[in-house]
Amino acid sequence: MRRSGKSCVVAGFFFLAWVSLIPATQAQELMRVGLTSLSPTTLPVWVAKRQGFFKEQGLNVEPIVFTSGTINSQAALAGEIDVALGSGTEVFTIRLAGEDARFFFGISNFMPFKLFVNPNIKTPADLNDIITDWPYLGYYAMAGALKNKRDKISRFLRAHVKGLEWLRANPSGGVKVLVEDVKISPDYAEAGYKEFMKSFAFDGRVPVKGFELLMESEGPKVKGKFKVADFIDESFHKQFAKN
Repeated sequence: MRRSGKSCVVAGFFFLAWVSLIPATQAQELMRVGLTSLSPTTLPVWVAKRQGFFKEQGLNVEPIVFTSGTINSQAALAGEIDVALGSGTEVFTIRLAGEDARFFFGISNFMPFKLFVNPNIKTPADLNDIITDWPYLGYYAMAGALKNKRDKISRFLRAHVKGLEWLRANPSGGVKVLVEDVKISPDYAEAGYKEFMKSFAFDGRVPVKGFELLMESEGPKVKGKFKVADFIDESFHKQFAKN
């Protein structure tokens, strides 16, 4: 039976009305995240993506793996990514280029490596300040993005923290993500999981003293030109610490 034009119009109206009732939360906001390398410290990103934690926050996160910190910082500088997962020295690179970037959320605040030390170092306690307060890896972004995209970045961090909590509760799942997404050999994935889980900062604390040491190591390039406060933004950590 042939439908009248009036019937088609009515049907179209009800279809549009039904579409308009679909929850707005289904719309996913694109967010590009630069990764300095494909390393175990990126675990929370892959877990949050796999488990749908980013989607719960209304985000379609696209991790982009670069081949170096230099390229990662260049992408941040060019506005090609929203945030970067990288080291404190990458922030130095951007600041020395005359632009404003901030390290705003710590991911791994000590280096999970074996150390060879000066004979004057007698016990692990002698290295305590360095081991527990070093900006090994964290999130950084251009200062303008932190100001103008604060809600978006806060939602991203909520998913990141939820990914960390999932990792802590699911060791076997974490090992699986290491093998499948981070491309770690199955022979080393379990040991890698155990080692790197010890390094994660669940509260996103920004290692202030580590930045002071890092500035000293950079010497005349930054000495006298910048203060630690020029490289960091602690407001996101404080926001999550309250919660």
